[in-house]
Amino acid sequence: MIWQDHNRKGLLRLDKKLLRINRMTELLQQRRSSTVRELAGELKVSEMTVRRDLEVLMDGDIVTVAHGHVLLKNPQARSVIGPDYEWAYENSSHFEEKERIARFAASMIEPGDMVILDVGSTLERLPRHIPADMDFSAMCFSVSVFNQLRQRPNRRLILGGGSYHHATDMCESPENVAMVNNLRANKVFLSAGGVHRELGVTCTYQYEVDLKLAAISSSKTRILVTDSSKFGNVRVAFYAHLSQFDAIVTDTGLPEDWREWIGEAGIKLHLL
Repeated sequence: MIWQDHNRKGLLRLDKKLLRINRMTELLQQRRSSTVRELAGELKVSEMTVRRDLEVLMDGDIVTVAHGHVLLKNPQARSVIGPDYEWAYENSSHFEEKERIARFAASMIEPGDMVILDVGSTLERLPRHIPADMDFSAMCFSVSVFNQLRQRPNRRLILGGGSYHHATDMCESPENVAMVNNLRANKVFLSAGGVHRELGVTCTYQYEVDLKLAAISSSKTRILVTDSSKFGNVRVAFYAHLSQFDAIVTDTGLPEDWREWIGEAGIKLHLL
């Protein structure tokens, strides 16, 4: 439970800011536009605090701010966080990069491994790159990943139950989280909607967080699998600090400053 306790402490440190950003995004999704003063009133914080929070959303290309007016950008855009997240868009964007990343991530699975496979448009490609006759075990968060693997010989699969979420292809429930907490895996492959130096590794939906926390707590080696477009972005649900990962698998589009920062952090970086 050491990693999970550490993770929850990090979550508490960032919780207030992320909850404000989450609520701010929800308000803008309802209204499409607002003012800094109105948002400060709704959130019961100063206008200066709102402006600082908006810098995060502007960095992620989620909102525009002009003369005190805040406008939510096209809800179909990749960087929009929350319920307007478009899985179909994510699944079709950066196709070649995601294929290379998925192929390499699959090569990290060794015979006899017990692995946990997260949801995500990149990880959804991983099963077809695993040798058909490899003997391994997997806990699948994605129904699609489970279905791709279930016809394979020499594999043992676990698919947790609970409420099914179409946007992520995930089933989640307290029982599912408890199951993952009781597992012990050689490796976990986790996805991200955003990777930010200060705000950490984030995903789009709050319901994903407990499963990801459990997977981090239960795994010996923690691998972040995401394309380079996610770096510098932030989603509404924080689940990890980058320091909690042993390796990152991404593409060569990752900016040089990020490569240096990851290297200095002692995280193994695989560029495809």
